[in-house]
Amino acid sequence: MLKSTFPRRLVRLREMHSLSQHALALACSISPSTLNEIESGLAKDLKVSTLLKVCKRLRVSPDFLLGFDLDETLVRAPLLIVAGHS
Repeated sequence: MLKSTFPRRLVRLREMHSLSQHALALACSISPSTLNEIESGLAKDLKVSTLLKVCKRLRVSPDFLLGFDLDETLVRAPLLIVAGHS
């Protein structure tokens, strides 16, 4: 379940936040190729620190992203970031 749920939710949330793979990777301090492997389900190991960075940026819990929590009402709306402010 995790192998298919996690990448699918990650892509959907990234797109919901109008982020490219490159933009999300930069925001999480990971390489775009690493994010691509994660989204493709090809990553063999995922560091907890990477998971937490992605969850923080996408405003979801690790439980939701990994498929343990099915309640999509807990997904928070994307943050609006004003130029010069983060």
